[in-house]
Amino acid sequence: MLADTNDRFERQMLGFALRWHPYGGGSRRLIFEEFGLDAPTYFSRLARILDADRSVTSEKTRAAIRSVCAVRLRE
Repeated sequence: MLADTNDRFERQMLGFALRWHPYGGGSRRLIFEEFGLDAPTYFSRLARILDADRSVTSEKTRAAIRSVCAVRLRE
């Protein structure tokens, strides 16, 4: 389960990731507008969330989002 103190924020991040992973994860500008985070911080934190709670989505979707995270963290 997601940490209580970050639950709402982390769920918003996951919701964003679920909507945008088919399109490369969302633009840097959109990520900043939604979360106030730069893209590397967002994708790094998102990867940690996915690793910490395997119940948030299917394994296939989690793998697809992790792949987007890896690509975006190499930019």
